[in-house]
Amino acid sequence: LKVTATTLQFSKDEFIALIATNIFAIHLSDNNGIQDEHGHISHVAWFWPVLRSYITSQVPLILECWNMNIEQIQLQKDIIKTGLRRS
Repeated sequence: LKVTATTLQFSKDEFIALIATNIFAIHLSDNNGIQDEHGHISHVAWFWPVLRSYITSQVPLILECWNMNIEQIQLQKDIIKTGLRRS
């Protein structure tokens, strides 16, 4: 969404608010906003406040990051748990 919003010049947050009740799964990764890099997520990713505001626990979260070993996958999993809890 970050790349599409940058390219088409619309607000990611407003778009998610508009379609929130129709979101059935979310792919989590990070990128530079220009290219879909499937990068590792961090505690400061733009989407945490949005996920906490609009997404229920029944919406599956799919980690879509490339080139990770088992330890990195576990770290990403921990970041997701922490990111969803913060307020």
